[in-house]
Amino acid sequence: MRWLALAGLLAAALPASAAAQEEEARGRPEVVDIEFVGNQTFPTDTLKRAIVNRETECRTVFLAPLCALRVDFADDRRYFNANEFFRDAIRLRLYYWQRGYREAQVDTAGRTAAPDQVGLTFTIDEGRPVLVDSIAVIGGGDLADPSLLEDLPLRRGQPLNGLLIEATRDTLEGRLHDRGYAHALVLLRTDLPRGTYSATVTFDVDPGPRVRFGPVTIVGNDELSETVVHRMLGFSEGDPYSTSRILDAQRNLFSLEIVQYARVDTVPTAELDTIIPMRIEVTETYEYRVRTGAGWSTADCLTTEARWSARNFGGGARRLVVRGRLANVLAENLHEPFCPDAGVGVYGRLNWLVSADFTQPWIFSPRNSLSFAL
Repeated sequence: MRWLALAGLLAAALPASAAAQEEEARGRPEVVDIEFVGNQTFPTDTLKRAIVNRETECRTVFLAPLCALRVDFADDRRYFNANEFFRDAIRLRLYYWQRGYREAQVDTAGRTAAPDQVGLTFTIDEGRPVLVDSIAVIGGGDLADPSLLEDLPLRRGQPLNGLLIEATRDTLEGRLHDRGYAHALVLLRTDLPRGTYSATVTFDVDPGPRVRFGPVTIVGNDELSETVVHRMLGFSEGDPYSTSRILDAQRNLFSLEIVQYARVDTVPTAELDTIIPMRIEVTETYEYRVRTGAGWSTADCLTTEARWSARNFGGGARRLVVRGRLANVLAENLHEPFCPDAGVGVYGRLNWLVSADFTQPWIFSPRNSLSFAL
C-alpha cells in the first residue's frame, strides 16, 4: 500500500544525523536560497521548518548592514547536505500526508548561484485533500452534555489532519477526566473508502465508572500543619474526582510562601477503582528570613534597610513582614562633597520608616486571603 511505503521512507528520513548537521563546510556549497513552488495551503516559512537543509540568514535584524557586506560573524551560514536533500522531499510528503493531503508529490532541484553557492527548489503538487465528511462520538458517560463536544479541534469539512484527530481524542479524554471519569478512554477509527476523498472519524468513548477522591496522605511538611494543607487543597475525601481541582490544589499550595515545592498526585489503585487516594508532597523553605542592606546616593546620603519575614506566623501559613529604613544618615556632615543633593537644616534630619504587612492566606476558601498593612 502507498501509505506503508511512505511510512518506510519516513523511517529512513526522520533520524537526521546530528553529526551531519554539525559538520563543518568542507567542500560543500553554501545554501543561499530555498524556494518552494506550488505550495498553496501551507506558507513557505512553515515548510522550511519541516526540512533539514537551511539557508544562510542574518543572525538578527540589527546586524542587517553587516550581513549586506557579507561580514562572517553577522551571518548564520548554512551548507548543503546532499544526504538530507532527498529525505527533505520525503519529510515534506509526510508533512502533507499528516494534514490530509494524501496525494502530495514533491520534486527537488538544485541550481548553482555561484561557484561555492547553491539554491534549492522544492516543487510541490499538493493534490486533492481528503476531507472529514462526518464526526461521530459514541459511548456512555456525559455524552449527553453538549459542553463535552463543544469547540473540538477537529471539525467537519476540514482536511483529514492526523494531528487534529489526536488532539480531539486528548481533549475528549481530558474533559471526561475532569468530570469524574478518571479511567476514561477514547478510541478512534477512521473510515476512508478506497477511491474517495471523504472520511468518517469515529471516537468511541469508554468512560468507566465515576470516581471520587479517597484518603489524602501528606508528606514532607514540618512546620506547616496538615490542617492548613487540607484546607488549601479545595477538595476532601469523598468529593467527585476532577483533574482541574488537582491543578488548583497544587496552585493553592504554591501560593503559600513557606512552600518551596508542592506536588498533588494520585496513588495507583486497582483498575477501574472508584476511589482514588491522593498523595500530597510538600517541601518547605525557611520559616524566617532576614535581609539587610545599605547604600549611598547624592540625594539621601547614607541609607540602610532591614526586613524580617515570618512565613508561618502563628501557624496557619500566615505571613508577617516587618521592615525598617533609615535615610539621610550623616547628611549634614557629608553634604560636601559626598551628598550635595541632600537637604540641610530641617531637611537634613534623619528620615525613618517602619512598616508591617500581615497576610492571612485562607478566608472561607483557598481563593480568598486577607491582608493588613501598617
